[in-house]
Amino acid sequence: MRTPSSGRFFLVAALGLGALSGCSIFGPEACTVVGCWNGLTVRLTSLPTEPYTVELRVPGAQEPIYSYECDGGPSCEQVIHSPLETLSRISVKVTTDTGLLVTEVLDVDYVETWPNGRDCPPPCRNATVTVEVPV
Repeated sequence: MRTPSSGRFFLVAALGLGALSGCSIFGPEACTVVGCWNGLTVRLTSLPTEPYTVELRVPGAQEPIYSYECDGGPSCEQVIHSPLETLSRISVKVTTDTGLLVTEVLDVDYVETWPNGRDCPPPCRNATVTVEVPV
């Protein structure tokens, strides 16, 4: 035999599990507000110990459209995030004290995800490219 308080417990538990699983009792139009990062991520195959610069360019352009510089050491990033999300071709130039290396990426593959659900805007749009470091 259930008591009224045990029924309330099960209702509260069911609502809590539904919220954790992303389900909504209010219908499919209820969306969460999970944010996302949009852009292009450049992953270096190794982390230089000396100062280095990573420049992103549209192929053939003289000036970079995005640049990351680091003086070397543990505070430097091996994964660099840029806000660029519309480029299909990119040239990545990595410069260290050892030299420079340019990688041409002719087909940047952006992926769209919907962290708030497929019917809930906005979609996230990002891509990752991996480039070598001069040795």
